[in-house]
Amino acid sequence: MDKHFFIELSVTDRIRVYLKTERGRVQDLVVQLETWKDKWLPVVRYNYAHGMPHRDLIHSDGRKTKEWLKAKSLEDVVNEAVDDLK
Repeated sequence: MDKHFFIELSVTDRIRVYLKTERGRVQDLVVQLETWKDKWLPVVRYNYAHGMPHRDLIHSDGRKTKEWLKAKSLEDVVNEAVDDLK
């Protein structure tokens, strides 16, 4: 089952959450802080795109700095990501 929703932080900042679950367990995730600058731009993204949870800091010039997260359940990654971005 796919879930997609936003957590509004302010008029110009929000958290985008995408979760893919199977039998109640998270199988894939994206938790992304976005800011409005004539369009919604990603700033920080937590995901599982490379088979291991990680955090990308997205610089204004498009470069990304990747930080690999220690082995945790994906449910823990989602909760920690939302708490961090809030």
